[in-house]
Amino acid sequence: MKFVVLISIMVGCAAIPPILSAQGLASLPNSTGARAKAGALENLGERATVDVYLKTADGAPLKGAVVTLVTFTGRAYRQLNSEADVAHFDDLAPSEYRVNVVAPGYQFATLKVDASAKLVFELHPTSTEDVALAARLAALRPKAQQQLGRAMEALRADNTEKARRSLDSLQRLAPNHPEVNYLLGVYASKTHDQEHAKSYWERTLELDPRHMQALLSLSQSALDENDFDRALVLALSAAETDPSSWRAHAVLASTYSRKNDYAHALQHAERALALGNSQAEVVDPLLAFALASSGNKNRAVAVLKPASCELARQSIVSRSSSGLAQVSNVGGIQITCRVPARPFPTKPGTSRSGLKAETTTYKVSPDGSKTLVLSEAHLSGGGGGGFGSNPEPEWVKFYIHIPLESAERDVEARRYLEKLEKSMQPKELTEQEHQRALDRTRDLVYQHRVGHFQVECHILDGDRVMGVGVVELEVLFTGRFSDLGLPASPPV
Repeated sequence: MKFVVLISIMVGCAAIPPILSAQGLASLPNSTGARAKAGALENLGERATVDVYLKTADGAPLKGAVVTLVTFTGRAYRQLNSEADVAHFDDLAPSEYRVNVVAPGYQFATLKVDASAKLVFELHPTSTEDVALAARLAALRPKAQQQLGRAMEALRADNTEKARRSLDSLQRLAPNHPEVNYLLGVYASKTHDQEHAKSYWERTLELDPRHMQALLSLSQSALDENDFDRALVLALSAAETDPSSWRAHAVLASTYSRKNDYAHALQHAERALALGNSQAEVVDPLLAFALASSGNKNRAVAVLKPASCELARQSIVSRSSSGLAQVSNVGGIQITCRVPARPFPTKPGTSRSGLKAETTTYKVSPDGSKTLVLSEAHLSGGGGGGFGSNPEPEWVKFYIHIPLESAERDVEARRYLEKLEKSMQPKELTEQEHQRALDRTRDLVYQHRVGHFQVECHILDGDRVMGVGVVELEVLFTGRFSDLGLPASPPV
């Protein structure tokens, strides 16, 4: 029996260009025009084969893709760099596999198969900008295309060590290619080197002023640094470059919201959702905030998937005269959020992954204005849900850290190290040892910023938003990290 499976996958990581889409067809003409019929093994003693044929939307063979065969447990089983337009996997154990295809200039594609099977992946760009990008990448030598595909796959998997090897090779093969510089920026961002990330993205724009992902990445970076005017200029350029990009409108909505221009924020949030559909689900909280700020609270409640979030009782040290929960700047700030239970998986061998939490934190000024500040969520537990028609809500517990600003952290680290060295038996540290100890001490400092904060808690199932809740609190100064105790020796 012949059948057709259609796939359209969008990668959720904003730092990776969403430039590869696919239709995986289990029964379509192969690269020579013959029919490739999907079949399943009838005897478990047989060995399996999987053939993956690659072509563009106009039927032309596509070369230079990285094709990975992944087991049902998520382990990369085999990987081929397809110099031809077909990748052949043979002598496979009969099982269920997932085929991942990464081709420079196209959106990430994936398809689940039961061996044996012959598949045709029909790859095509998703926008006018991506068509131009695909043409530029096609001009690269095959070896550079392969390295680019490997780097993209590694970055998607957060394997920065593997990505670095491919990027080093790309810097030798094509140092002035915009996509190479863009991916170097992604690598720098993933390794927490934001200054170099911005430098590589700015170089990308010098090479290609209409590079969508570089425009969006720099816009988001400016937004994180509260440089709203620059963020707006970059986001407007991105939307002008590709008016059909939901991410461009999402960044515009966020920028206008931060500038308290809720009318424009609402306009672009709705446009992002119209263009991105389910992919743009992350815009829902932003749309709800714009609606509520514009006075449409009923619709805001309807849009937002609420989560019930509350501070742990043991984290609260007091309350203000208005009833606002107050916590210590050197204590643990634990939050518990609850969301409606997900359906329990019924297919044998499948499981439900745990929920995770991410936070967006704003410092609230006395005049009511808000400024985005850094925050970190550290998961500490979760559970709930279950069988039945009315399972209990699922819950997740996490600690939030609102770290000191860089200069404050440096002061506290130096104070901590000075006290530590005084407590030791006399020993002269070299300048190098002292600097190394200071760097490591800086990482140890766990002290929250002081002030009034509003914490948006995003509860996620993978990349899907299960609910959003808000916790408001005040951090009081009750002590210093450097006064809480000293280890036996400095961290050199």
